[in-house]
Amino acid sequence: MFLTSTGENVVEFIVVLIIFVGVLILTYYVTRFIANYQKTHFYNKNIEIIETARVANNKYIQVVRVGKDDYFVIGVGKDEVTSIGQVKGENLELSTEDVTVPDVTKFSKNFKGFLESFRNENSNSQK
Repeated sequence: MFLTSTGENVVEFIVVLIIFVGVLILTYYVTRFIANYQKTHFYNKNIEIIETARVANNKYIQVVRVGKDDYFVIGVGKDEVTSIGQVKGENLELSTEDVTVPDVTKFSKNFKGFLESFRNENSNSQK
């Protein structure tokens, strides 16, 4: 049985859509695999970045712990790393709390709140 040109176009579109979704799913799982691989294989117990401060575009100052008690201040640029100096551990204010990262799963809730406030402002301005 032969398909008409419209039927062929629909079948071709569905096949391309299935391939596209398959590539997206494959990309997602490969990215997760690579991230987990890097976490486990490149973890180092002797070097830890304690704090980072942005100075300019692509330029940062970092406090790095090397070993147990040695802290160094380094300047990190696009193509270079420069040692600025060494700092004693007792001169640093080290936080024992974990830094909380905003929960991005609440985006829909925040967006709905934004839309409601926007609607309220428009209804108030129209009165």
